[in-house]
Amino acid sequence: MLEDRVKNWPRGGDFHTDPLCQERISPFITRELRRLHEYDDKRKIVCVESGMKPEEITYLFAPHSARAAHHARDLCKRIGLGDIEAMNVYWQIMLHDIGKTRLPVNIWDRIEKPEPGSQIYIQRKTHPELGADAIRKEFSDNLDHWFIKQAIEIALLHHEKMDGTGQFKIPGEELSLPVRLAIIVDAFDGGQYLRPHHVDANKAPAEGIANAFGKKPYPPSHHLGENRRDVSIPGVLQRMCNKKGAGHFDMELLDAFEEMMLEQYHAKQKATNAYEKWDLEN
Repeated sequence: MLEDRVKNWPRGGDFHTDPLCQERISPFITRELRRLHEYDDKRKIVCVESGMKPEEITYLFAPHSARAAHHARDLCKRIGLGDIEAMNVYWQIMLHDIGKTRLPVNIWDRIEKPEPGSQIYIQRKTHPELGADAIRKEFSDNLDHWFIKQAIEIALLHHEKMDGTGQFKIPGEELSLPVRLAIIVDAFDGGQYLRPHHVDANKAPAEGIANAFGKKPYPPSHHLGENRRDVSIPGVLQRMCNKKGAGHFDMELLDAFEEMMLEQYHAKQKATNAYEKWDLEN
């Protein structure tokens, strides 16, 4: 049962009162988030080399980190953790993608999806290790600190899979609950944004559908292909639960996350519908 597993959640201190967190880690997080924002800005400039426009770069790394952290905080509370544990994870997940800024800026935004084994594909795959190394280097004198240990673990392992086929082939039983949670929130937020090689499943016309940014129309056979992507909240959750499932995710955690996100989604839809009805009547 998830409730029993949550009791074994690794306990640390409190980010908001811990001296190292406030004196050194908090400024480090601020610098790294600023670095991510600056890196995103550079991507918008460099993307023209790949034939794209700056406004077509929608999957930005700094906002992604913030959204993933918010989802992680909410999921922690959903599964019964307190505010302290939820906020500790919130700040740790803010750092999960900082390794991307240690890579060339021109490897991310390309119309064609990089082939497995290509130089760009391999480069992209190094970002978890680069992020963990950046944290280790900054806090080499405090590697046993509870926050640092878990932040390194999340940065390094957030692309692992429960069946052991992830980047570092770590068996699922060796992945901590915070890492399993990070894997879910990272994948969910990433799944909500179209990449240049994707087709918007909710907007594509019946014939000769185009990719996410109107370039290079695909033949109708791609309607059911892997390039077709539903980026709505229900669509992303369905893909995570049914297509990737237990091989990729901790299903008890994912079930809790799905329930939480669908509740938020339906509440927002209900509020939107009520406002639109009121607007029409007035």
